[in-house]
Formats: sequence, C-alpha cells, structure tokens
Amino acid sequence: GNPSDPKPVFTGYTEQGDTSPGRGGFLYWQDSSKVNGRPGAVRIKGVKVVGNYDPAVADPPSGYDSGISNDCIFAVSPKDVMISECVFEGFAANTIAMSFASSEESHTHVSDTIMHNYGGQYPIFFKSANHPESSLNFTGIRCTMDPLAREDPNYHRAIIRASSYPRSTIRDSDMHKVE
Repeated sequence: GNPSDPKPVFTGYTEQGDTSPGRGGFLYWQDSSKVNGRPGAVRIKGVKVVGNYDPAVADPPSGYDSGISNDCIFAVSPKDVMISECVFEGFAANTIAMSFASSEESHTHVSDTIMHNYGGQYPIFFKSANHPESSLNFTGIRCTMDPLAREDPNYHRAIIRASSYPRSTIRDSDMHKVE
C-alpha cells in the first residue's frame, strides 16, 4: 500500500484533566499469553495516530523512557509485531517503545511507515530482547521533523535506540528528514 493513502485516524488518549503536550497513548500491552508455546502476535496496519505534541512550540521531554502517557505504542511483554503502512505523529516521548526484558524469542518488523513531529531522545526505543534469534527490522520507514522543532542542548536525538537485539536490519529508510 501507499503510505499517502487515506487512513483511519485515531487520537492519542489523554487522561482526564491532563493537558500536557504529547500526553496519551494509542496501544499498550503487558500480556504474557502464549500461542503454541510462543508469544502471541500483534499487527497494526493502515492507521494514522495523532498525538498533541508540537515540537515547534513545546520543549522536548527529558529522558527517554517516560511510560505510556507520552508514547504512541508501548509494550512490555514479548510478541511478534508487524507495523505497516501507518503514520504516527505528535507524541512527546517514544513513538514506538518496546521493553521486552525477557529471554523469549520475539520479532518486530516496521515497514512503509511514517513518523512525524516526535519528541524524546529516542523516538523508536527497543530494549532487551535477549533471545539469540530475536529480530528487529525496518523497511521503508520515513522519520520527518518540523524544521522549527526545538532541541534540548543537553542531549542529542537519535531516531532508533535498540539494545540486545542480535538480528537487526534497516533498509530503504529515510531517517530524520526535515520537512
């Protein structure tokens, strides 16, 4: 599919009374269920998710692991994950954050997806997939930023932070393009 095609639009959840920029998450899971002895699967396809963080007017959040309230997708249990043909914009911390502190095998593939106007030091944050066959793959993703985005002089932004992933690839992707 074409990432420019019209998509269902979801607004990031905001806790009642909370008007902080970028608050709210779209998807969270902490589930240890199994399918035939393996972690289950999650597939997200063809959606646009919009948070309320505007990097041209709001300061970047400090730190990188600030929890679901600032993330678009946040997961703490291993799953096989496929994210494709999506648009994510306006989240203050991690747009996609997965912290699988587990020795179970898991695989994540993000393809044909656009991230725009994100905050945080690591918009894509993957932590601790310790199984030797676990994999993390990006194909055809585009990360764009408003040219007026504020920067925090105390840290440098890196699009992806991934630790303990023994098998990782990035192909045909455009990282940190200013539009």
